[in-house]
This record gives sequence, C-alpha cells and structure tokens, in this order.
Amino acid sequence: MEFTGGKTTWQPATAVVYYGARPGNGPAAAVCCGYLRFFTSRATAEQWTEQHADISGTVLDQAEAERLGADIFGPLLAAPAT
Repeated sequence: MEFTGGKTTWQPATAVVYYGARPGNGPAAAVCCGYLRFFTSRATAEQWTEQHADISGTVLDQAEAERLGADIFGPLLAAPAT
C-alpha cells in the first residue's frame, strides 16, 4: 500500500490487512503495531489467521483499512495549526 498526495494505491489490487491487538490499553505502537499484517489476498490472510489462533483480530478490506489508518494516523499527519 502506498499513500501519496491523499491517494491510496494497493499492490496487488487484491491486498488486504490483518488488524489485531493485544489485550490492554496503551499507545497504538504498543497495542496493535506488532499485530498488523498485509497480505496479497483474503485467502492468504485467513490461512495465516488459522495458523495464529492465539492472536485476536480481523481481516480488513482496503476501504476498512484506509478508514482505520486515517483514524489512527490522521491526527499525526495533519498540518499543524498556524
């Protein structure tokens, strides 16, 4: 996935994201970054989740992943108020 000039490009077009999180609270870097994976297709993501049943999470399609990314990182990327 590439985000440039406000536009997201996915390669391959079938790519999906697995989003998981460890139990508890804290910053995203501590709670979820270690459980974020990109896959070339939903089938490969689901195969991985079956092999890692100890991790709680979900497979996101591209639109869902983009919304989640904007929610988490949008404030960090916003231009500072002048």
